[in-house]
Amino acid sequence: MSKADASQSLKQLWENCLSERADDPYVKVAKALQTRVQRYSFTSFEKRASRAGAAFQTALKLAPGARIALCVDDPDDFGIILHGALLAGLHVFPVPSQTPVHVLMKAFAVIRPVAFIFPPSFSASLAGFLPHAPTIEHWIVTGKDTERKESSGGIQTFDGVMQSVAGEGIRRDESDSAALLSMMGINGVPTESDSGSQDARVLSLDMLLQTARTIAECLGVSASEQDVWISHDYATILGIVHNFFLPLISYCPALIRPGVDMKDFWRQMLSDEVSLAIVNYDEFADLEKKGKARDWRRSEGFQILICDQSRFDIDLIEEFTERFNLDVGTAFVLPEVGAYVAFRHPTDLDIEYLEDETEQTVGSYGRLVVTAVVRPKALPGLHSEDNEDQWGDLLVSIPNGKSPLSLDTGIRSCLLEVPGPGGEPLHELFVVGRSAELVV
Repeated sequence: MSKADASQSLKQLWENCLSERADDPYVKVAKALQTRVQRYSFTSFEKRASRAGAAFQTALKLAPGARIALCVDDPDDFGIILHGALLAGLHVFPVPSQTPVHVLMKAFAVIRPVAFIFPPSFSASLAGFLPHAPTIEHWIVTGKDTERKESSGGIQTFDGVMQSVAGEGIRRDESDSAALLSMMGINGVPTESDSGSQDARVLSLDMLLQTARTIAECLGVSASEQDVWISHDYATILGIVHNFFLPLISYCPALIRPGVDMKDFWRQMLSDEVSLAIVNYDEFADLEKKGKARDWRRSEGFQILICDQSRFDIDLIEEFTERFNLDVGTAFVLPEVGAYVAFRHPTDLDIEYLEDETEQTVGSYGRLVVTAVVRPKALPGLHSEDNEDQWGDLLVSIPNGKSPLSLDTGIRSCLLEVPGPGGEPLHELFVVGRSAELVV
């Protein structure tokens, strides 16, 4: 794992990686319906990202804090443009590529971006909407074959914008301090209420980097020639952190391979030399059901992590472990901030804390990137007189400029005091699950 100082900025992290591991793999992208894998070293990725940042600064003349909407269906283009925009200090709004154009127009009335970067599939349907999004000064198409098209009808190509700053790199000032990532467009189009400071999920670069550091620490990953693969879409907060920020902290290259079929999971993971595969609980259950043991051979160091918001069936995990001779880790996650709560194999201790709950419940320990508070409230099914720990509903405080957001997660939890390094006490969070899922 990188020994970089925890306070390092994104630009400092890139500088360290370029000086220490310039030619090492940073991210690998498996192109859909192709056997070819596009490989980027730290140098090749940073060079393109820096040039993208220069395009925003110089060609488009976007000042730090300017808002752009990013809808790109090519993973490496998405990562390069995202990094370039954040290095230029822009406020980026990722938008799902399947969003209907008329819904996008409603979203833009709230987001009010000055630039919209979109895939070729949007070009024809957008033509009639250009006059109805007055805040957008730059309509930019990017993706396959666009490099051979000239700008027309008010639409530019991103390749053309990049060519206009050929040989240039991003200005190394402090502009990235203004960089923000709004995840409102990931799980739904923002509404009027999302435009205010109270509801918007806005992540600063510091939050993104701290999330990546926490994940790296929780996963325990280190420098490796093998890859980390996550099933989450690359344009979600978890996909963004894992694929485009975690490699800067851990030096483990990310592999982006969308749409892996669980029936073909083992062959694909072995073929790709993956060391850590991260799936959600439904995908894990599907793998246990469809995966063929004959396709699997024990790979030293290979791990599976279930990353979800739900509780886990301990029997299913044990059956999987016995069938495939493979340990499984569990991680509870808050997608609002991309923060892991835990990473470890469930133990008997988990069940002991849930005396009157079904023994199918698995909890997790861990730390949050954000501030966690447990609101005192008795948890039905637990003998409070036999338990010194205070159970209740988990509240988190998410930094959001001058007005931190308070989010009630609906999760039953308790904070436990445990010995930390040097004997200093640490508070760890014990998560049971979302209250609606508890058997009480």
